[in-house]
Amino acid sequence: MAPLVLHWDGVAWHRIALPSTATLGSARLAALTVSDGQVWAVGNATTGGVYERKPLAFRLTTRGAVLERTPDEQGQLNAVTTVGREVWAVGYRYDDARQLHAYALRRGTDGRWRAAPAPDAAGGALYGITRVPGSGRLWTTGAMDGPNPDLPTPLVARFR
Repeated sequence: MAPLVLHWDGVAWHRIALPSTATLGSARLAALTVSDGQVWAVGNATTGGVYERKPLAFRLTTRGAVLERTPDEQGQLNAVTTVGREVWAVGYRYDDARQLHAYALRRGTDGRWRAAPAPDAAGGALYGITRVPGSGRLWTTGAMDGPNPDLPTPLVARFR
């Protein structure tokens, strides 16, 4: 399955051409942001089960889309926002022992994605991120394992 991005021009929907993700396996986009004149989409690609997921990030421009190189982690990205020329994305990752951890990436002004400090939430995942308008403050939402496996504990945190 290939990811799909559509653009509404006020009259009709148009498909945005994306670079091929065929070598990465099945791909899915989870979130899109348009802010500070930038358009970003994030999600994951997988060649198998949940432990085979890799984060995906696309930068969309007037000439098309670029698949950005992200750190080689097992996991996925669920949400994205911008702060000036920085891009922040959140989700979750698995460590070598297949333990779930909240996960954040920051794309600096140099164009490189790096892991960013995330709330220390064992068994946690981040699902949303937003910035406070006019500031560099970021808030994220998610969930972490609770005492009852069927009832995760909500997570709200401020990055900076």
